[in-house]
Amino acid sequence: MRRRKSKQGTNASELAAESRVSRSDIVKIIADRIRSPDQTIRQARNTVSHCISYTVRKGNLTMAEAGFKFGDAVRWMRAEWPGKFDDLPVSKGVVGQKIPQNLAVRATIEAEVIPGTLDRCNAALHEARHQIQDLEAELHNLRMELERLRPLAEKWKALCARNRKNSKLPRSQC
Repeated sequence: MRRRKSKQGTNASELAAESRVSRSDIVKIIADRIRSPDQTIRQARNTVSHCISYTVRKGNLTMAEAGFKFGDAVRWMRAEWPGKFDDLPVSKGVVGQKIPQNLAVRATIEAEVIPGTLDRCNAALHEARHQIQDLEAELHNLRMELERLRPLAEKWKALCARNRKNSKLPRSQC
């Protein structure tokens, strides 16, 4: 059996973030850095290749006809294996995030406006009093509900305590 000579690999430290890199070069770069001592080179490359396939299918890494954008791949590698690829250049921007085309941004600004006339002040004061009365009525209703539920909660706590105690006792045999 004849062995093929592997072509000279891409030196990762010489690549720019904007350059395009083939999938096999990315696999070699990653596998060389993350391979464990008990793995062969082929096993490490297979593992990395499967990981890249999964990531591309999920849409977290995009591949064009010319290959992967090296900076985007490095950003993904740093997220996947922290600390292993810190010396490589990263492209700017968000990688792997799909922005929907129907994106809408809404903002609400609330500001307190001081009424300019006496009539507006009186109207605002009247509205605030009605709001306070509504809140007091709601508070009263919630307190009544609390008093109604308190005995049920005490019964529930007693039942839980009794069940906890009985669960530690031996079962009676019939």
